[in-house]
Amino acid sequence: MEKEEIHLIFHTGDVINKPGDDEEWKKFLDLSQNKGTIHIAPGNHDINNYRSLKKYKQYIQKPPYY
Repeated sequence: MEKEEIHLIFHTGDVINKPGDDEEWKKFLDLSQNKGTIHIAPGNHDINNYRSLKKYKQYIQKPPYY
């Protein structure tokens, strides 16, 4: 991804492996900086309970629509 100019990414989940893990979310956000527009369809690890859904909304700041 470093050599190509990326304009649009569709991530089809799972963004993280451990539900609600702040470090994994931060790593994803760091890796996805300046990579164009990213649309996420969250997987079961991303929003499998209230805590992980809360973290998803905190970091992604968009509703988890499929």
